[in-house]
Amino acid sequence: MGELGGELSRHRLRLGLLAALVAAAAVGVLCLALLSTWLFVVAVLPVGLVGWLVVTRGRDQLVVYRDGFTFRHAGRVRACRWGDIQSFDAQMGSDRRMRVYAVTTRRGEQIAFSRFMGGLDALHRAYETRGGRDPAPGYAPAGEGIGALLTAYPMRNRRSELLILLIPGFLLLIAVFLLFGALSMDRDPQDIATALGCVTVASAFVALMLWVARGDRDDELRIHQDGFAYRHRRVVQECRWDEIADFQYHRRGGLHSVMKLDGTWISLSSRMPEVQELVAPRVRRLPRI
Repeated sequence: MGELGGELSRHRLRLGLLAALVAAAAVGVLCLALLSTWLFVVAVLPVGLVGWLVVTRGRDQLVVYRDGFTFRHAGRVRACRWGDIQSFDAQMGSDRRMRVYAVTTRRGEQIAFSRFMGGLDALHRAYETRGGRDPAPGYAPAGEGIGALLTAYPMRNRRSELLILLIPGFLLLIAVFLLFGALSMDRDPQDIATALGCVTVASAFVALMLWVARGDRDDELRIHQDGFAYRHRRVVQECRWDEIADFQYHRRGGLHSVMKLDGTWISLSSRMPEVQELVAPRVRRLPRI
């Protein structure tokens, strides 16, 4: 693809993540099969969905060039230059990187990527900088610092966290019951191994829910004279009101994150009411770039 300039990177489907999903789903199906046939039938559907994704998207390949990109899907290779792009669907991932999930060309053709496709952040970065020719958006706030501290709001502990943990706790209780039953009855090695697998999966799910429920327990919002500071997992990020370049909302409507002029995203907890009361009103008055 000489007309697209030099090659920057090439990417395939992230099969490692898919393999982990298949393994976790398979163990879950095995556990549910011990409880009910109907639960087993329902649980097979996610496994089939992941298998279908591997079959249909396993050979997809994205190649990013200096002047555009190519995408191979279902045996067809489509090339697109930066100037041919009319619009694109970009969303921020959990790692605060923007990713392109779909591109619409000026001819009306849409190129959609799988959520498990690698290199979607590299595609967004190459498009924004025209293959590295243009610099990233500059950092140019109107002033220096965020001023004197006015108020600070730590995260409040809520009883809803206990309700969230009831589900994994119930699953863990079922898994332990299965293990106790396997050890106290026929002591069949296969049943014991299955029960141990159920306990392992349930324990991992409990740990995950604990991490999610308690992940923002130490968050703190500090309102300053000229901006705000937000602490999450012992990392403090500061932002002036006049250097907010973009923002995103939760599906429920609350403010989710803000982006500074230098491209840094600051994620905000949806469980802190002061974010919606003090930060969101200022953000709504700002023009989006």
